[in-house]
Amino acid sequence: MNVKLMNSMKSISKQSEQRDTKKSPSLVLGEGNTFTQASWVPLYFNCLGGKWEGQMQLLKAGSLELRIQGLPPIQAGQKLQFQCFDKHPASHSHLHAGIIQQVQIQSGSSVWEGTTRVLVDQYLSQSTHRTFNGDHTELGSFVLGQVVESEALESCGTEPQAHALSSSVSSSTWKEEGRTTEEKPNRGKIQSTPVSIQNSYGHSIVAYHDHPTHADLSTLPVVVIAPGYGETKRDYLSLAYYFASNGFHVIRYDHTNHVGESEGRHFDISLSSMKFDFQATTQFVRQQWPHCPIIGVASSLAARVALKAEAEHSSLNLLVMLVGVVDIQRSVATVHQEDVFANYLNGQVQDSANILGFNVGRHFLQDAVTNNFSTLTTTLEDVQALGTPVLYVSAGKDAWIDRQDLQVFKQAVNSRLVKWLDVPEALHRLQENPKNARATYRHIIDSCCEFLGIPSEVHTIQEPNRLDLGRQNRQEKIALQEHSHTEVGQAFWNDYLGHFQSVGKCQDYVQLLDHVFHALGPITPGQRLLDAGCGNGNAGLFLLQALQETKNQPRLISDHPIRYVGIDVIDQALRRAQAHMTNAYRSRETNFPAQFPSVHMSWAQVDLQHQLPFADHQFDRIVSNLVLGYVAHPQAVLRDLYRVLAPGGRMVISNLKPNGDFSGIYQNLVSHAGQQEQKAEARELLNNYGKIRQAEKEGQFRFFDQTEWMNALDSLDCVHAGVYPTFANQAYLIVLEKPVALSSTPLVPFTGIDSIFDPFHDLHHALQDVA
Repeated sequence: MNVKLMNSMKSISKQSEQRDTKKSPSLVLGEGNTFTQASWVPLYFNCLGGKWEGQMQLLKAGSLELRIQGLPPIQAGQKLQFQCFDKHPASHSHLHAGIIQQVQIQSGSSVWEGTTRVLVDQYLSQSTHRTFNGDHTELGSFVLGQVVESEALESCGTEPQAHALSSSVSSSTWKEEGRTTEEKPNRGKIQSTPVSIQNSYGHSIVAYHDHPTHADLSTLPVVVIAPGYGETKRDYLSLAYYFASNGFHVIRYDHTNHVGESEGRHFDISLSSMKFDFQATTQFVRQQWPHCPIIGVASSLAARVALKAEAEHSSLNLLVMLVGVVDIQRSVATVHQEDVFANYLNGQVQDSANILGFNVGRHFLQDAVTNNFSTLTTTLEDVQALGTPVLYVSAGKDAWIDRQDLQVFKQAVNSRLVKWLDVPEALHRLQENPKNARATYRHIIDSCCEFLGIPSEVHTIQEPNRLDLGRQNRQEKIALQEHSHTEVGQAFWNDYLGHFQSVGKCQDYVQLLDHVFHALGPITPGQRLLDAGCGNGNAGLFLLQALQETKNQPRLISDHPIRYVGIDVIDQALRRAQAHMTNAYRSRETNFPAQFPSVHMSWAQVDLQHQLPFADHQFDRIVSNLVLGYVAHPQAVLRDLYRVLAPGGRMVISNLKPNGDFSGIYQNLVSHAGQQEQKAEARELLNNYGKIRQAEKEGQFRFFDQTEWMNALDSLDCVHAGVYPTFANQAYLIVLEKPVALSSTPLVPFTGIDSIFDPFHDLHHALQDVA
């Protein structure tokens, strides 16, 4: 039996005894291992570190419906396994599994409420072809289920599937590797050498030359990697090392007037300047290695730029377009939910504009229109002038590119199309899912080897050395930090949080908070909760909503209140949090006096980058929502939060993923904004997020990947630790507990800090009184 199911079943069976079984009949097995018709059965659902309650019902043989209170992080295609139990742990059925076919979120009366309706098909027993006799064996009075964890859940949370790999020559099956993958030492050590290249305007392009040591570079094909808009050469370090480990050498560079180390201000970026950089780099490569074949790899908007550069003057033997944009105007309008190009043509754009999360000058739009970059029509015109063979990689879940536009482009480029690779589970940024990205890199290298005529029987795709990758990655991160010039001080955070209030109505954000509080576990009388980096109070508001929805709970006496402490460094945000939560608490006390528990609330201005002014082991629950990545030393803050967590307490942290793609979240936010003021606020939030992305590229922020988070948790000696994807797969949920026997130190009053607010005059809410 699954260990997680057994452990959860022991505690949940007691809850089941309190249910009226007459109102929730049991599921029953009939002949042929199928279920007979039954009514709703209580469901306890485990997913990504949290526990949700709901009900399950048999619709027909092999089909189930689940109704779960809240918004668990599940999606179609995932595998669900569950087991049915009686009230006593010794009595249970064998394990069953099914595939989630449909997930539908039903909104509640407020933005914080919701119910998830799930349809499950392919209902199978996991025992070995076991069949049941016709005695209608009762399965139990409640059901415990969970999404099956597997390696495929590393980033995207989906079950591995067989995917189609489209090709201009033939169709094949998508696999996790190219022709052959060798997990043995590669051909030799990879060396990365800094290179400086001058473009036609005399600006310095900073690049790296990645190549195998002790190799005759004059005989190896060269790859030029042009990073996508908003990306740097460091984003393509892994791809470069894959190429360098398999018989290529690579030049990867930063665009001028853009993020990274090359010269120029980001505000001055244009598609023409990106084109000049690409042409200067390919010309440099041709001069350095005149007899080597050259392959260009360009991503997103840079792919459109490379296409025009090659249409004007062919310099490559093969152009690889990584999720290349083919209609810039449509892609920008799709992401922004506003046609900024049309606004420009109508004279409605100011001196600056936000393009795909980055602030640029008005000249960006002027250049794109004047020099024929912006529309699908101009792309097709460049295709007609193109003489370079093309390999195109598309993403099945790309929110930026219209699929019909891609089909038109595919037909137009057909005579020059070497291969069309489709990655069905990928978003616009392939690196967003490292596992899919690595598989895609192997396919690209395999296709390039095939194009260059490298015999398949003598070529095996080799993995780059992880130690070499890590070492070079750290060096380049330090270099970016030294090159940092983006200002993200208190003034920035004042403005950012001031425009962050509308995100509280975004379903993706509400689902994130639902994950946080379900992973946090029940909040009970007398417990103390620390909201570290509370901002405008969104997490606190969600807590009040969750407490309100607690059913059949008697009024908690004021002698044992739940004690909430919110801390943040931004004074204005704290005042908004105090106002919002005070109003919400008073409303709930008035409308739900018999159900709503007593909560004492305090707020204080605290900088997480300094030691917390609390004694050890003070809080039973700690929440830190989308905060730790913005501090200089996230691991130090994590250790300090763990210090003030009480033995047996639980802490839940959410933090953005590295190199996130927020286009889908932003689209959802703007599309649900009812008023123009809300849409304007959402766009201003996007403007500020552009600064965050830029600061991330410069190394100011630390958004850990899954491995880094697991290493950080290992250093704490915590228990029940886990790292899970959340927030539309753009953040991680980090869940951990402190061992009960870690310390016998009693709780002591807080010292060294006073509350800056007294939200209720008739209650004692000063921070020193919370203890």
